[in-house]
Order: sequence, then C-alpha cells, then structure tokens
Amino acid sequence: MVINILILLVLNVIILRNNKKIFEFAGIFDYPIEKRKIHNNPISLSGGLIILLSFIISIILITNDKNLFENSLIIFFSISFYLIGYFDDKNNIKPLKKTILNIFLIILFLLLSKQFILSDLKSIYLNKTIQLENYGILFTMFCFITFLNALNMYDGINGQSGIYILFVIIYFFVLTQKEIFLLMTIPILFFLYMNFKNKCFLGNSGVTFVSFIILVFFIDNYKQGYFSSVEEILVIMILPGIEMIRLFFFRILKSKNPFYADNFHIHHLLLNYFNPLKVVTINSFLAISPIIFYKIFNYSYLVILCFLILYFFLIFYFKLILLNRKL
Repeated sequence: MVINILILLVLNVIILRNNKKIFEFAGIFDYPIEKRKIHNNPISLSGGLIILLSFIISIILITNDKNLFENSLIIFFSISFYLIGYFDDKNNIKPLKKTILNIFLIILFLLLSKQFILSDLKSIYLNKTIQLENYGILFTMFCFITFLNALNMYDGINGQSGIYILFVIIYFFVLTQKEIFLLMTIPILFFLYMNFKNKCFLGNSGVTFVSFIILVFFIDNYKQGYFSSVEEILVIMILPGIEMIRLFFFRILKSKNPFYADNFHIHHLLLNYFNPLKVVTINSFLAISPIIFYKIFNYSYLVILCFLILYFFLIFYFKLILLNRKL
C-alpha cells in the first residue's frame, strides 16, 4: 500500500508542476461570458482529467486476476463518461442529447457488469427489504442519471464539489478500509489545492466521470453489506439531491427547461451575503453534517427532518432579504 501511495503522490506532484501544459493540452476552459458565472478570467476545466488519470493508475495498481474484467470495464466506462463531459465542456452539448448518451452508456455498463445492478432496497424505516426483481436495471439506471444531475447542479463554486467528493471517498474508506479509497484521496486533495487557487474547475467532464465512479462504489459496497440501509446512502446525498429537486421544481413552474443552468442555486443565493470561502464552509457543513448526526443519533429520521427544515429556512430567509433589498 505504501508503494502505491508514493506512486500516486509522485504522479500528482508531476501533474501539479506541469499543470499549465496539461491544461493547454486538454484545451477545455470555462469562459465567463454568462451572467451566472462568478469568475472573471478563463479557467481550465481539467480538474476531472487530474482525478481520472490517478483513478486509472489506482485501479491498475490494485487489479488482480480475480477482478481484472470488472476493473477493466470500470476504467473503460470511466473514460467514456469523461469523454461525454469533455465534449460537453468543449461544444456545449444539448441536455437531451447528453442525457441520451449517458443513459446508453449506463445501460451498456449494467448489461456487461450485472453485479452492479441493484436487486433489492433495504429500508430501516419500513423494516423490510424491497425486492426489485425485473425493475432492478431501470432503478439502477435512474440512480445513475439522478446522481449525475444532482452532483452537476451542486458543482459551481471553488471547493464545494471537491470537499463533498473528498468526504464521500473518506467515508467509503472508514466504512470499508479498502485501499482504492485511500489512494483516491490523493488526487482529490491535489485538485482541491488547484481549485482553491482558481487554476482549474471540475467541469462537466469531471462531474460526469466522478458521478459514475461514486455510484459504482455506492452500489458495490451496498451489495457487500457495508451500508445499513438505502436511507444511509440517501442521507449522504441529501444536499445535492434536495438542491436538484428544488431547482427542477421551480424551473418547471417557470416553464423553463429543468436541465438548463441558472443562478438560483444555494451557493448563488448565499454569495449575495457571504464571501466564497464562507459559502463553501456553509454548504460543506450542510452536505457533511447530516450523515454524521445520522450516525450519532442511531439513524433517527429526525436528523433528516431537521436538515430539511434548516435547508428551506436558509433558502426562504435569504430570498426574502434579497427581495426586500430590491424593493
């Protein structure tokens, strides 16, 4: 394990020292030409590439004869999802076309690696296990698309997605003690350093690829019994998930395409009152604290209820202040 960690550290130090060349080679940048953008200069969208390269090396390092086929598929589809996001960053693919491409890849992945299809849902609140039977592949596909969109909507300010992803990976490691999760913290920390320095963003390429591998990890470890219930997973995803639902709901109410970006995300709202670092701190607390308190209070549904009350209080309170300022 120590040798593998050293290899990842050396790789990421090389990437850090040569980041400008890598960013120019990738050729994808976020230009601040839209009103909702909060940066002033073009920023590289190669954060996902940094994590992808390290992820591929990490998978190769831990691969053996038993998991060769499975890991090869994960690498292939990780690259494929990254490329969809890459061309989206490059050419701004229409949401419907992008969704169709993602669905096609997800279905293909699940058909080739059926061990990642959810077959049941263990609920701690219903006190039963729901068998999905023939609906397993459809439900699994729904989970992939939903989480991809949720993480994409959560992304938007330096450090926010990176801290959340880092927390999820650390949570996986604490839960399973698997080497892959320890190795994956290294590129995420290097990405966060460059992200806070405003050198690169995760980009759609990074979000698409990272969403895929996180869902693969969630499903794999759920099926191995590391998670007590599906509610535990939902609590880990609660902030990106509730953000997506809220944004979709209000966009539809305003007769807008729910997949098109706007500036009504929680970080946009909070930026009217706090500096970016405080906004990231607030949102990271909202994203991380529910699962911590959920564990402390023995999986109580009151933790979820308290989070929802706090979340919607913040949304409506700061919207009300903003409205009064305009009047």
